[in-house]
Amino acid sequence: TEKKPHIDTTVTKKDKKGGAQLLGDDEKFVHLNKKKLNIVTSKVWRSITKKKAQLHLEVSGDLPHRRRPSLLISPGRESKGPSLPEICDTLYRAAKDPLIDSVFLTVKPLPCGFARVEELISAIRIFRSTEKRIIAFVEMGAEKEIAVASACTEAYAPPGAYVSLNGFSNSFFLFSGLGEKAGIKAEVFQRGKYKGGHALAADWKDGKGLPQEVRERSRLLREDMRARYIDILSQSLEANKDEISEIISKAPSSASDLVECNLLTGVLYKDQVMAKIMQQETSQKKDGGNGENDDSQKTMMVIDDKSYRNVSSTDLGLSPKKDYISRIFLRKNVTPGIAVVPVLGTIQDGKGGRRGTVASEPMIEALEALAKRKDVDAAVLRIDSPGGSALASDAIWRSVCLLGKQMPVVASMGDVAASGGYYIAMGAEEIFASSTTVTGSIGVITFRLSFEKLFERLQIWAQTDPGKDPYSAMSRAIYRPLNMEEHERVDGVVQSLYDEFVRKVGDCRNFTSDQVARRAEGRVFTGFEAKENGLVDNIGGLTDAIQSAAELIGEDSWTKCNLIPVNVGKTSWLNRFGLQTLHATSLGMSQYTTEFEYIKQFEEILLSRGNSAYEATSILHQILLSNGKPMAIVPPPLIDL
Repeated sequence: TEKKPHIDTTVTKKDKKGGAQLLGDDEKFVHLNKKKLNIVTSKVWRSITKKKAQLHLEVSGDLPHRRRPSLLISPGRESKGPSLPEICDTLYRAAKDPLIDSVFLTVKPLPCGFARVEELISAIRIFRSTEKRIIAFVEMGAEKEIAVASACTEAYAPPGAYVSLNGFSNSFFLFSGLGEKAGIKAEVFQRGKYKGGHALAADWKDGKGLPQEVRERSRLLREDMRARYIDILSQSLEANKDEISEIISKAPSSASDLVECNLLTGVLYKDQVMAKIMQQETSQKKDGGNGENDDSQKTMMVIDDKSYRNVSSTDLGLSPKKDYISRIFLRKNVTPGIAVVPVLGTIQDGKGGRRGTVASEPMIEALEALAKRKDVDAAVLRIDSPGGSALASDAIWRSVCLLGKQMPVVASMGDVAASGGYYIAMGAEEIFASSTTVTGSIGVITFRLSFEKLFERLQIWAQTDPGKDPYSAMSRAIYRPLNMEEHERVDGVVQSLYDEFVRKVGDCRNFTSDQVARRAEGRVFTGFEAKENGLVDNIGGLTDAIQSAAELIGEDSWTKCNLIPVNVGKTSWLNRFGLQTLHATSLGMSQYTTEFEYIKQFEEILLSRGNSAYEATSILHQILLSNGKPMAIVPPPLIDL
């Protein structure tokens, strides 16, 4: 039998010059540091070498929609792993990079929605379409992690892995009993019998819990989510949907069970998987090489994902070359630009300030500023919001409609774009959603709390003199429930908001009143159901939405456009000095771009023309002053960074 390759898990040698780590005695994994990576990934290296490298990539956490800023940019909000666009962009670049031969994907728990997982799987499939291998390794996970692993060429798990396929169910929590014990009563006002206000108001004593309509809609949503999951697995495994459904019903609960169900390739430890990969690579090189004893055939380069982010996407044809001259002097880009606007979190009135919220004032200001920019030709709204304030949602919707008069606007839905999130999306020319996106919920809900029983227990008594204005104390009357007249007054406001919502759905989606009624009342849909009901236009992720925006401005590919991220709300301390930080990596772009790069390039041009360093710095200082940049307050010597 052929001797198995020996892979030692300890570092046996260090290259002091390159900092590379050589693992093993016969077959070796060469881990490239940043210094050596810059050489290996250069155009010259790619043109003269036939060596291949394996990219090591890890997916974990909630897969945020944008890269979290570093500790330097925003203290207290440091980065905690790659974002979903970064991971997808890495796979796109690796697919086109002739240096990358395969990807080793470590899959860790993914506490996020299915829509983000679906976008990740789409990126994996694009990578596999180039006939390159991607090997997954899972130690812990359930439905989402198994779906990602099954989309790869091979998938492994260790013997003691915590992996299981449990299926889908609905859970409801009713708080009316808790409120009764505490002496607090919720008064719910809603339009839409499928809205979620029943969690506060449903009577838990009668044993019925939620109304029949809510339970029926939840059942349909669960069944369609399960059907979409079966579609994902059947496409990845090229298996029959009935077989996949039967596998889910069996609920495999161990790595060996998943192997029997063909959801995993095998049960191996990580070092065994690496040894197997090395053995396969060595045998392939021997079959295609000139000699069996060539040491280069026993070495494989390994690149980690953090280092690979430094690889230019421009060199691989995934983004156009940046035109700094037009950007500095003309304040516009010759290359078409697509702005990506994040609409992430609960929608609020005013200026906001809390993380995970969409404040109406900063969002409106950002959209208005976007309409005036010369370097932006289209906009994509990335929406992941369960809704929020009706007033704020309507105000942002109006700004989206006004922006649409200046340029094409496309909406891309994430895990959730319901209620107010869908309200905002309606203003776009096209709406994209993943098949597992939760959307719809066309309805209005509000509630107030009455502390009457609690105040009685605490012996707190209140007395109000409304005078000639009977409704003056209504908003502050937390010590009692509303009377009949007050209840009708609030109910009328909710009804008017609902009528306005329904009317705009009909206008934006070209529905009749009867068609809107069948989709309204707070009904919640998956993206697949929303597409069938005409609430969204296409099934796809953020990349698909950006591609559609590119086509709307006459480009055949989004890779020919500049992706321009829009920072809504507070900016970093660097922006106060005119250093507009574009978080390019938040859009799947591989470089961090700042005004420093523009300045540095102009400085090199001036020096190449014979100017001294001081003259070049002085000229740059005058340029900044002529453009009215706040950075002009920086002394000339400090510009040379």
